[in-house]
Amino acid sequence: KSWSISPVVAVLNSNSFSNASPINKDLANSTKGNNSYSYGVQVGYQINNKWTIQSGVHVQEIQFSNNYVAVAPASSNPSSALFNSGENYSLDDTSSKNFDSNNLSLSALSLDGNLDQTYGYIEIPVEVKYNVSDGKLGVNVVGGFSTLLLNKDEVFVETNNFTQSLGSSNNLRNINFSGNFGVDLDYSIQKNLFINVSPMFKIQTNTFSKNAGSIQPYYFGVYTGLNYKF
Repeated sequence: KSWSISPVVAVLNSNSFSNASPINKDLANSTKGNNSYSYGVQVGYQINNKWTIQSGVHVQEIQFSNNYVAVAPASSNPSSALFNSGENYSLDDTSSKNFDSNNLSLSALSLDGNLDQTYGYIEIPVEVKYNVSDGKLGVNVVGGFSTLLLNKDEVFVETNNFTQSLGSSNNLRNINFSGNFGVDLDYSIQKNLFINVSPMFKIQTNTFSKNAGSIQPYYFGVYTGLNYKF
């Protein structure tokens, strides 16, 4: 069977190799990655009994958040967020020892909110797959890279009373890449039909253009789907 096609879905867990914030350096200590998703279709071509080339198109989302954030009007914009209103806001970590609420404007949007950044991509992977063992359960090692085309960029703040979109970021590149590595498992349920499970680790490169500190995003996902070979 030379060709295969598979619809795939995955739950992704985003994180970074360092404590840094892509929005504001003062929020570095409270930045954490959240669970997100990916879905799409994957196509493979088997060169011989050991090697397969695969590609496809996936839609994916990456999410980072910060807790205990104060959002207040400011005279200048020290962050990487572009606010919809055209006004400037300061973003402060209220859990920091250096935080002083007396310095905030009385018209602050939030004194103890959650700041969330969501950005999404059209992912086009190019990967090679090496067959380690065959049979009822096929085990493969996968490596390659993905081209990531930015299609979503949102920043919003959430409190107990409201959720408000603040705008977008100004330091995300429209095109960046990821290095991919993982394991691919195929379990045969019929002659040409397989259940596919693929844990993948992906490291993003060239994600931010400026003002992102030392953040180096990565994500881990378990991709599952039905693989049809013909």
